[in-house]
Amino acid sequence: AHVGQNNVVLTVTDVNGNSSTANAVVTVVDDIDPTALAQNVTIYLDANGNASTTDEAVDNSSADNCGIASLALDIADFTCAHVGQNDVVLTVTDVNGNSSTANAVVTVVDDIDPTALA
Repeated sequence: AHVGQNNVVLTVTDVNGNSSTANAVVTVVDDIDPTALAQNVTIYLDANGNASTTDEAVDNSSADNCGIASLALDIADFTCAHVGQNDVVLTVTDVNGNSSTANAVVTVVDDIDPTALA
């Protein structure tokens, strides 16, 4: 059945073959939060001292019984100030507005040698 109000026809038949029908409205509610699963990732600063990751890179196959509408990271862009481990939160929202979160660590690495100026 589809989430929301659904019109159904109920038919009851007795042992003698007599039947009767009635209309009813069945309301289907999705109140189950998605299962948010996150994985740790490592990213590398570029020559300008910037790095970023995506919701999809941190997502680790999050799932929902009705489908996922969106993924969102609380922090996706990093700079030299973030070198090392950074805690992030992935929020997973399903198509009916239910949401849940999962924590992950984004490790920012600076592996670019400095340039010496004479």
